[in-house]
Amino acid sequence: MNLDHIQSAELIEDPIKILNCLNDAREQTPDDTSTVICDDDGRARVNKRDSNAFVAGVNYVPDVATIQQLAESIGLEWQSVFASRVIPYIASDERVDRHGDIVVQNWKFHNFEKNPIVPYGHDWDMPPVGNCIKWGVHDYTAKDYSGPGLHLLNLFATKEIWPWADTVFRLVKSGFLKSSSVGFYPGVIIDVKDTDERAALGLGKYGYLLDENELIEHSVVSVPANAGAVSLLRSAKSKGLVQPQDIIAIRELARKDAKNAKEWRIVDTKWVTVWGAVCPEVEVPMHNDFEIPIALESLAKSSQLSDLVASVNSLADKIKGNDDKLQDVIDELALSSEIRALTASIEENLQSENGIYSSLFDSDIPTLNLSTPKETPNG
Repeated sequence: MNLDHIQSAELIEDPIKILNCLNDAREQTPDDTSTVICDDDGRARVNKRDSNAFVAGVNYVPDVATIQQLAESIGLEWQSVFASRVIPYIASDERVDRHGDIVVQNWKFHNFEKNPIVPYGHDWDMPPVGNCIKWGVHDYTAKDYSGPGLHLLNLFATKEIWPWADTVFRLVKSGFLKSSSVGFYPGVIIDVKDTDERAALGLGKYGYLLDENELIEHSVVSVPANAGAVSLLRSAKSKGLVQPQDIIAIRELARKDAKNAKEWRIVDTKWVTVWGAVCPEVEVPMHNDFEIPIALESLAKSSQLSDLVASVNSLADKIKGNDDKLQDVIDELALSSEIRALTASIEENLQSENGIYSSLFDSDIPTLNLSTPKETPNG
């Protein structure tokens, strides 16, 4: 975009002013497709889900030799299966977005190329679902646009590397997860003052030109629970891209996106209804607690865990009022072959039925560590 002809442009470069201006604009145009965060260094970090972004076609996928070269160039150890796990995106362009902004396509990649990860939902507390192996700005033509766009080629992790990433990959490939979002630092924002010049650019009432944008990451986002989801998911299921147990992942994605418990209950009820139409062969119970991950509640309801809890509670009762016998109780717990077998059975069940969650919720599910007491001298 040539900005030289704009006569009324005010350049805002100070990080604090950029942060304040963007936050003020978001208050005037509330929309969950864009968020502004004050980063640790005081800069405004923008996460923007562009309605014009899309998964590109196979014409944007290079040949296998090139894919291997790209993967190895960012330090990945090549596996032949990687060739079938790349998804091309056009993640941003210079059309006006829902906030009335225009993101100028002059991206800076100097930090992104050091760690080109693909998280889900901008969540850096979880491992990424893949890596971006190619990035750049190129002209392209769409139905109502011709101009520069941010082109990204994402390589998704295999099921063996991380089952959760495989679920996300299949949902993207099926066409179910279409949305994505870029996280970036705008180095400059431009406030166009003249009404006619704003109209010529198509800027919204409170919109800015975001310029000198430093890319941080590209995320897969959004789980739509709407009428079109049923036919789309049925089609994906018939192709083997969606499996009955994927409902746990889909509901968890939606839970993470929900702002509060009330919103979550509405969304989750829709998903239970949708999945009943897509996979009537499985029973999908309602999820009761917004704060608890889906898989963790499922585990809590299992009869096996109930038996385990009952055994542990029984031992705990022995402790009450008998502090002098505490070590005996601990030894009994550690040596209990019944509890060891029960724990192993639960872990095996989780791995086989909900494998994606044994990785996803490692930090949330308490682990029962049973170790055999060591023999002590004279003891």
